[in-house]
Amino acid sequence: TGDRLSEYWSGREQLLQYLNDQIVFPVPQELLGQATQQRARELVQANQERGVPEEEILQNREQIIGAAHHQAEFDMKVRFILQKIAQKEQVAATSDEMQRELMSHAMRTKATRAEIQKLLKNQETISRLRENVITRKTVELLLAQAVIEEVEAEAEAEAQAAQSARRSLP
Repeated sequence: TGDRLSEYWSGREQLLQYLNDQIVFPVPQELLGQATQQRARELVQANQERGVPEEEILQNREQIIGAAHHQAEFDMKVRFILQKIAQKEQVAATSDEMQRELMSHAMRTKATRAEIQKLLKNQETISRLRENVITRKTVELLLAQAVIEEVEAEAEAEAQAAQSARRSLP
């Protein structure tokens, strides 16, 4: 099961990178600015949780903002592409899938029963959970139809290193 999961995530990352590289369109700048700010906050928080000193975070402010901008642009672009594919392929989230997504979210966040009830009343949260289900199903659909090409281990390692470098802080 671990190998399958690893293959899925590897295939997923390759698919998303392929979509990003092959489909060119401008990302709305206002949305990108908001997403960049959110991603920068997440990167700073992750570094704080890892024990990175505040002064080091401040010294690397420009790199953090650059990494946040790049990741936010990638995430938004891929999300727009997957949404378009989902619409065209009529991918939808069933009530059972929504229930599983909600329970998964509750387990990940260790939500109490009261917090789960509150989530059920929040339309923004429900929309985000529905988008997660549809995105996952769309990726699975594309992976099922993908033509897989074997690449040499060295080339794959270089691609993974480049991907990691884009996501990590200096």
